[in-house]
Amino acid sequence: MTTRLTPEEWDVQYGRQAGWTRPTRTYLYRQANLARARRVLDVGSGTGAVTEELATRTDGQVIGIDVDPEMVAFARGGRGAPTTGWGTRTRFPSAEVCSTSACATLCCCGATMRARWCARCCV
Repeated sequence: MTTRLTPEEWDVQYGRQAGWTRPTRTYLYRQANLARARRVLDVGSGTGAVTEELATRTDGQVIGIDVDPEMVAFARGGRGAPTTGWGTRTRFPSAEVCSTSACATLCCCGATMRARWCARCCV
C-alpha cells in the first residue's frame, strides 16, 4: 500500500526538514552573498518552504521551480505570499517535463528563467 501525501502534508514535512538544515543554509547564504543577489533560482522548490526563506533574505527576485504541478500550485497559492510582502518578488513558473529525462538544463535568457527537462540537452 502506497500512501501519497497531499501538498499540505509535504509542506509540513519540508518545513520540519528546513528547520533541521537552517544553520547550514544560513552559512551557505552568507558565502554566496545572498543578501545582494538580484535573482535567485530555487530548483526543486516543492511547496516553497525554502523559497519563502530565500525571499526574506534578499531584495532580489526569487524563482522557485518544481516538476510536480501540485507542488507548484500549492506554492503559488500558499505560504502567505499576499500578506508577507515577499510574494510580489517570488514566482513559481511551470517546468516543462520530459518523462525520459535524467537531467535538467536551466536557461537564463534576459529577464526570464526557464527550466527545460530533456535528455537531448545533456549530450
